[in-house]
Amino acid sequence: MTSVDAHVSEFQPGDQDAVRSLILAGLGEHWGHIDESLNPDLADIASTYRHGRTVVVRCAGEIVATGTIVPRHGSTAEILRMSVAVDQRRFGLGRLLVEELVRTARDWGATAVVLETSTDWHEVVSFYQSCCFAITHHEAGSFGEDTWFRREL
Repeated sequence: MTSVDAHVSEFQPGDQDAVRSLILAGLGEHWGHIDESLNPDLADIASTYRHGRTVVVRCAGEIVATGTIVPRHGSTAEILRMSVAVDQRRFGLGRLLVEELVRTARDWGATAVVLETSTDWHEVVSFYQSCCFAITHHEAGSFGEDTWFRREL
């Protein structure tokens, strides 16, 4: 499967369970376990991120990737809750998703997009750098060090 088989679409209420499961699976893969109480925003994605935009990537009708972008202070937007199914990685779906979310930020008039991830999630850190995001700083997070990124638009 390649990104030409993928279709980006708007998150719909019927996508809730599949998107929640996809995000939690990615977190479980990284952390080794899932503590659902730490992710209350996933209980109602449409409501939690109603001021932003959540998209899904479907391949053969199945949701295999998702991401959200929300406006932040000034002319900045933030990417949140990006996840690509483990068996669908390395096919360009993450990059497709990032570019769709960056396009949304531009449409909103944003001049920069920021995001963060766990510093020890090395492949994700490398991925965002390959998507033209620059590391701005590291910060102590609730579960270790976080790396923050910024991409000027």
